Amino acid sequence: MNQPALAEQIRACFQRATDGFNGLTVNHGSSTEFFNPEWPGFSDDDQEIEADESITF
Repeated sequence: MNQPALAEQIRACFQRATDGFNGLTVNHGSSTEFFNPEWPGFSDDDQEIEADESITF
């Protein structure tokens, strides 16, 4: 079961099967690999988020 490429193959499968993921941890034997969130077409730099200060509570 020594498959060094297994974690990357699982990440690639998630990318093909879904629109993205919020993070992915792959445990295999004594190996653990974490992949950061990936959302194709989304970049923090592309988003301009501003607070709506007209809302009151």
